Amino acid sequence: MGTPMVENLLKGSVDVTVYNRSFDKTLPLVEKGAKNAKTVEEIFE
Repeated sequence: MGTPMVENLLKGSVDVTVYNRSFDKTLPLVEKGAKNAKTVEEIFE
């Protein structure tokens, strides 16, 4: 559910930071322009 929402936000030129406990699962979104947070704390920086 979250992936399609993030993809739509990225298409609208919105800056998006993603986080998942399994780092590799964020890579497809990072390749599309999302930023990746390695920790929950990084989301809020």
